[in-house]
Amino acid sequence: MKLAALSSLLVLLCVLGARAQGGDEMRVTSVFPSERVVPGQIVELRVEGMAEELLAPPADGSLRVTLKQDGATKAAAVRTAVPGMFRMKASGAAAPGEMKSMHSIGFAVPKGLHVGEAELVISLRGLKSAPFKLEVVERPQRPVVALTSILSITPAAVTPGAAPQRPGLKFERGAKGVELRVMPLADPEDADAGVTVRFKQGGTFYDAAARVVHHDGERGRLPRGGFHWTSPRDVLEVDVPELLAPGEAEVEVALRANGLTGEAAVVPAVITDAARAYESPKAAAPRLLSVAPRRVGAGQALTISADRKLALDPDASKAVVVFETPDGASSQKVEPEVNSAAMMPSAPPDMPVFFVVRAPKDLTGAVNVRVVNPARADYEGASSEPERIEVTAEALAPEVQGVAEAGAAEISRLRQLVAPDGRTAYDPTARYVVIRAAGLDPNPEFVRVTFAQEGQRPFTLRHADFILFSGDSLIVRGPKDLRAGAVRVTVENLGANGYSAPVVKTFELSPRR
Repeated sequence: MKLAALSSLLVLLCVLGARAQGGDEMRVTSVFPSERVVPGQIVELRVEGMAEELLAPPADGSLRVTLKQDGATKAAAVRTAVPGMFRMKASGAAAPGEMKSMHSIGFAVPKGLHVGEAELVISLRGLKSAPFKLEVVERPQRPVVALTSILSITPAAVTPGAAPQRPGLKFERGAKGVELRVMPLADPEDADAGVTVRFKQGGTFYDAAARVVHHDGERGRLPRGGFHWTSPRDVLEVDVPELLAPGEAEVEVALRANGLTGEAAVVPAVITDAARAYESPKAAAPRLLSVAPRRVGAGQALTISADRKLALDPDASKAVVVFETPDGASSQKVEPEVNSAAMMPSAPPDMPVFFVVRAPKDLTGAVNVRVVNPARADYEGASSEPERIEVTAEALAPEVQGVAEAGAAEISRLRQLVAPDGRTAYDPTARYVVIRAAGLDPNPEFVRVTFAQEGQRPFTLRHADFILFSGDSLIVRGPKDLRAGAVRVTVENLGANGYSAPVVKTFELSPRR
């Protein structure tokens, strides 16, 4: 059985007043979940070297996917375009591969293709990739079903070992429109395609209504003028049968395409009932999906993802994080600095929740972390199981891979970002610089970036100069007085006991055009 343990939903944090492969040849590296496709399926391309960094398919239709077979060319409907970090694993390799920056392009395989080989080409504003070979098959293969979804602001949170040891689907009995991450999906515009879902419990099968739904990218406000952006996506929405009982169950998911139904994926699940949570408190409790980093300085940010906003009812925005010593002798309750339930109050109850929380100053060494729902403090299901981290007294420095002047790909991303009040992230008179780093604090108040050039006084960036944080990179607005030539950039994280060791990088700034 082929299952996906995790499905990551990334959020960009934008600050107003990512990495790209710009310069490389555009290349299709793979098709997810398989290079064997059926007309009517929605699959995803992994694409390197796109000249622009797209947050969604361009409205002018300039992003195109075509398939050629027997000399005839068919256009595919492009549905999503998302930049991100993807873990590439070589065929036959046991260990996970490295994280690579690329785009995920979702499209519907067009009708009219027959069984056999086809060539795929992706193009953007006249630039084309080399042909990529696909195999068209008659019947859909078994789909990939994510056992849980992680909501995070950084790909670093989705690293090997960061996932929980207890993954599995949870469904609230009778819930409507529960999002299930399945690939491939069925094109909702194709009458010959669809997804069937049924639950099995105690030898009885329960059919569930299911439909493929497209969600556009969404924006929301952040404190001090910032905003967040969630990428567009296609999801499967499922109505959970009310006749299910709380407890263990199995879920069967099968894809229908080309008029034929493929083999079903069978995954374990737990059925819950919030009204009877006291009967199965552990099943109803919040569950930690990811805690990163596992080593953090006092006062530095920790990113936590927990499954299902429902587990934090009646008000997930009131959830707190508890840090405690392994023996329980000392503990400290901390309110999250960022809570996605507060950022996105209309999110569905099955949506994961992520928190950004600061490690306390008074606890160092081995520390356990739990998410607690204070509204359910009277019974066992109020708290998640603990996850172990290490807290150091000193702030940890970011791992800066490089600093460079923003290229066309980064500028294209800024041009696409528009705040809820209509402001754009891009200023054509500014000089933008990209800092590629792991371990950067997502809050500009806890990062110090200083620019220096020979013969000039150093300039420390202000809060308004931090433009876009996307996990693996930070785009900042450089000082107006920068000249062409060598620029020295110093980056430091701020913790409870002061700044981290400085990391210094130098780059060449081009003359103004």
